Amino acid sequence: MGTFPVQELASGVDAVYLSARSNLSAPLVDRLLEARQRAQVLEAPIEFEFGGTIFQVQPFGVLKYRFRLDHANGLIGASPGGHLPTFFVQPRAEFIHALGPGQAVSWFRDVLEAECLFVQLSVRRADLFADFQGLAITGDDRHRFVSRAKKRTTDEDEETFNGLRFGRRSTGTICARIYDKTIELEESRAFYWREMWGDYDSTRPVVRVEFELGREALRQFAITTPEQFLDAVGALWAHLTDEWLSLRIRSGDQTKSRWPVDPSWQAVRRASIAWTDWGIYRLYTAQRAGELAHLMPGLVGYLSSFGALTNTADLEAILDRVFIEADSWIDASGVPMVDRVANKRKSWGAA
Repeated sequence: MGTFPVQELASGVDAVYLSARSNLSAPLVDRLLEARQRAQVLEAPIEFEFGGTIFQVQPFGVLKYRFRLDHANGLIGASPGGHLPTFFVQPRAEFIHALGPGQAVSWFRDVLEAECLFVQLSVRRADLFADFQGLAITGDDRHRFVSRAKKRTTDEDEETFNGLRFGRRSTGTICARIYDKTIELEESRAFYWREMWGDYDSTRPVVRVEFELGREALRQFAITTPEQFLDAVGALWAHLTDEWLSLRIRSGDQTKSRWPVDPSWQAVRRASIAWTDWGIYRLYTAQRAGELAHLMPGLVGYLSSFGALTNTADLEAILDRVFIEADSWIDASGVPMVDRVANKRKSWGAA
């Protein structure tokens, strides 16, 4: 299982999806319809005041909800029909980690109540996680796991092992993943995690243990409201890492559930599930820094190509020529650069 001690880097709630029942007034539905129609004509989101907060109404919906309202803190789906809960709420992971899940839920509750006066919130999905260094899992270890899930899957990319999956999301109950978060980070570009991990060893993988609880699982635990879920987080983690999934050491016993628990899994069980107030500014700053680092190689490549095409080699000369050519092209396009930047920031969910 590796020569390094297992060290917890971060743990807590990574996602909490909510449903809300309320009433959409006729004037609100009319405003949403008008905003969506304008968004469809422009093929771009439209600013929309909802609950005293500016959202972006998209030209498309989300899930089965007709209207999608986006904000840097998350999204709201709205439906005037009675076959669905009135609202679907999905806070962004960055927002949850910045304020803590309780404050993130409160922010959306305040927005909804400011618009509709009363809402009844319920949890439809929740994800718990813990990140570790020193936790080494291989494909062969799948035979040492004891799990209540009938299905287990090995995640591989060509010859690279990237983790294990337990259970099916489609059941709406419980599913789990154990995977290399550092690999996933390059794809998701959620670079704020490097800030949250603090003084970690960037040359070694960070392994995430993650549980997703669907609506049926939450019902089985008698969890309906956000408050009930938040109160039960510690107990849920203890149950999930003890009764639902555990890594064992092989023994002569024919019954795998009687094998001793692997010491590395004991560290997983002891995860603090602590919520740290990292602050929105700190997280978003770390994310922007990561985005710039990701963007820079391509940008430098384009500049060098531009220099070769225009026979300019010095960086200052290249940038001067870029300014002239880009300014002419933007002027001919009829869309000012300030508008292009503003639209890009909105699409990224930036304030």
